[in-house]
Amino acid sequence: RIGKRIYSLRNKAGLKQTELAQQLSEMQNRKKPMTAMTISNWETGRSSPNNANLKTLADIFHVDPNYILCITDNTNGFLQNSQNDNPKNILDSIDNSQLVEINICDISMFHGRPVYVTFKNYTHPSQWALVNKERSSLILTEGIMPLSNKSIDKIYVNNIYSSSITNEIPMDMAKLINSKHPVWCEMISSDAYIKGLYNGWFHHNETHTCLINERGLTLPYEGIDISYIAFQKNRVKL
Repeated sequence: RIGKRIYSLRNKAGLKQTELAQQLSEMQNRKKPMTAMTISNWETGRSSPNNANLKTLADIFHVDPNYILCITDNTNGFLQNSQNDNPKNILDSIDNSQLVEINICDISMFHGRPVYVTFKNYTHPSQWALVNKERSSLILTEGIMPLSNKSIDKIYVNNIYSSSITNEIPMDMAKLINSKHPVWCEMISSDAYIKGLYNGWFHHNETHTCLINERGLTLPYEGIDISYIAFQKNRVKL
C-alpha cells in the first residue's frame, strides 16, 4: 500500500522516477545521488523509504508522513470522524479517558502489550507499538526501536492494563508504611490527567512521612484506599 501511495503521489505531481530521485537528492544534499531504481523499489514494495526519506517525500508532495504510510487517508495526517467528517488528531481520536501516560522506566511491566507512542519534533509518526522487554525495545510498524532512542517523547497505555498488571491484593496502610521496596500506586479517579501524573512507582520520602515518585509528586499515607490504592510488585528495570 505504501508503494502504491508513493506511485500515486508521484504521478499526481507529474514527476518521473528520475525527477523524484533528483529532488530527493537535492533536498537532502546527498553526496551520492539517489537513483530511479530506489524509487522503483519503493513503488513495487521491494523496499521502503527510511524516516529521512519519508520526511522529504512528505515535503515534496505536501502531505503528512502518516498519509504516505497509509495510517490515514487524510493528506493532512488526521483521522476522520465517521459521524461528522470533522478532522481529529490521531491522539485525540482515542478515548483519552482510557489512556494513561507511563514513565519509560516502568514500561517493562507491559511486555507484550500495546502502547501508544509519540515522538519529539515529529521524527516518527505517532503510533501504536508492542513492548518487548527482552530486547528493551518497541516494535513499530517500521521496525524495532530501542527504548533508549532519544526521539521517544511520551508513552501511553490503556488504563485497563495499568490496573490489571497482576491480580495482587491492594496493600493496607500498615503494609504500606512498613514496605521496604517501591510500591505501584493507582489513583482512584476517572480523571485521565490525574492518572497520567500519579499512576506509577512511589517510594518513601527521606523522613518516611509520605510517598514520593521520580517527578517529586507526593501521596500521603492517609490517602490510601481514599485517593489511591497501592500494590507491592517486583520492579524489573530495563
